[in-house]
Amino acid sequence: MKKIIVLLASVFIFQSCDDGDLTLETFNFNNETVQECNDLLYVVNDKEIIILDIPASNFINEATTVGTPRMYTLTSSEQLVYRLYDGSVSSTTICSTIPPATPSTVEEYKAQAGGQIQIITTAIPSVNETTKATSITYTHQIKLINVQFSNGDKIINYEEFLFGNYTSQVNTLSFNFSANNGTQCNANNLYKNNNTQLITFDFPDYLLPTTPGTSSISLDNNNTVTYKMFSGATLTNAEICSPTSPNSPFIIEEEWIATEGTIEIVTTAVTGSNNLPALLYEITFTNIIYRKGNLSFTHDSFDFGEYLTN
Repeated sequence: MKKIIVLLASVFIFQSCDDGDLTLETFNFNNETVQECNDLLYVVNDKEIIILDIPASNFINEATTVGTPRMYTLTSSEQLVYRLYDGSVSSTTICSTIPPATPSTVEEYKAQAGGQIQIITTAIPSVNETTKATSITYTHQIKLINVQFSNGDKIINYEEFLFGNYTSQVNTLSFNFSANNGTQCNANNLYKNNNTQLITFDFPDYLLPTTPGTSSISLDNNNTVTYKMFSGATLTNAEICSPTSPNSPFIIEEEWIATEGTIEIVTTAVTGSNNLPALLYEITFTNIIYRKGNLSFTHDSFDFGEYLTN
């Protein structure tokens, strides 16, 4: 499947005319917007476009370590292409199954093998303070390093060419479990599941209260809250409590762990669904800090909801 990704440039001057003939001196881009269609990423400035075709595996939704970008070495001249058209380029020009008759290509330069693509990935969490839904935006800064373009007769070199930022994905942790009663895998665990997202409270050093009242549990490295986002299949209770979970075809898209914060529990004696005495736990998470690598986000208060013993 053809994958083409476009690179932005930052400071470039364009062209000169000699006796009516166009002479291309350098590419003319100024932090244009990366666009996408059908596995195609591209950047356009009026009549110009730059196209990159490298494996999508280079754009992993995982932040890179500072000072350690991902690097990809170009292996053929077809992987990075510059084109100049005789008219303005639009998404129709790039994305149509059958290319339109116009505009036509005036110039085409292909990058030679050996140049490198540098990718720095960042993940930015953003919390909706009302709903606590938290979006994780993955952005890849793309830069060309020591790339040489050629049209067969002329060569244009770039030691460093700032391509720009490509946003590959935004994952939203919904934190929407309010309608679900809490469930346990064991006596030191509570979780809620909405089929594709899971929040789990593990407290191996504690037991839930056995008498009415108010109590709290402080999170630490042993007593934690974990939030997971899955794809590939629908979560079931059996899958969640399996010691080998997740099993294929489940894919963990996000996993955030909190070891800081407080769990507040209000315990009430009630009559359960079987008309026998039961305990109702109303659980609130306070000042929870979720972390994934060097990233973090905080929820000042989140209503985990209820857990009824029977």
